[in-house]
Amino acid sequence: MDSMDDLNLTDNSDDEPIHIFRITSKGRQVASGIKRGLGKLDPGFSEKLDTISSVAHRNKNRSGSEIVEDDDIQEAKEETYQSNV
Repeated sequence: MDSMDDLNLTDNSDDEPIHIFRITSKGRQVASGIKRGLGKLDPGFSEKLDTISSVAHRNKNRSGSEIVEDDDIQEAKEETYQSNV
């Protein structure tokens, strides 16, 4: 994430025990351009983005340690490579 900070795409707060990354105006512009480009290249990108946003919203206040204990994550860990979580 230091490279994102070096490019002024994020502002980082390294307060222990957590690290907070905030996207800057420049970072929002870059992200918007990437979304537009991927939307043109991949017809299913919008659906993927909606799924990612939904997962992020549901898990917003949970730690990675909590999320990894979910049943669907544990089942996916037991399945073959590139399982659909």
